[in-house]
Amino acid sequence: MEAIREKLIEATAKFIEYAGYRREESKDIGFIRPDLEASKTLPNLDHRIYVTARVGIEEALDGFGDLVALKYYMGKKHDYALVLPPISEYAMMEFLLNEEDWYYKIKKEAFMIWVCNPEWGTVSCIIGWPLNDGLKDFFSNPAVANFDHYISQLAAKKMMEEEEEEFE
Repeated sequence: MEAIREKLIEATAKFIEYAGYRREESKDIGFIRPDLEASKTLPNLDHRIYVTARVGIEEALDGFGDLVALKYYMGKKHDYALVLPPISEYAMMEFLLNEEDWYYKIKKEAFMIWVCNPEWGTVSCIIGWPLNDGLKDFFSNPAVANFDHYISQLAAKKMMEEEEEEFE
């Protein structure tokens, strides 16, 4: 499992560097050390990305816990991404739309979910969007961003159904 995680981190680091970011040495921030930290100087902004990698959807909550802590210490003006290897769309939908409605919590925090295929060297953003709009041109499959829209529709439908049940 650790080997898979390291491959995810290295492939994501290559992606970030290709997009013009400088990989920074990860350091402890509060009680957390991000798996990847990168920066890029933009007009009027030193933009940073903090990434945590997990090898499966069952570890995603742990990864988001790290991102919450990082965001607490570093603030809202940076990007925070959870990187996962390719996983089934069904498993992702189950995670995002279960009883806890993780989708809305992830969106509220402006977190991103990236899917990285280390063998192909690709990274796709499936939930959320970076603050640096220029980064979008480097994702391998921009059409995957439609997954976020699809999940949003399913989450809204679920919420409406639950509200209807309360009124019955």
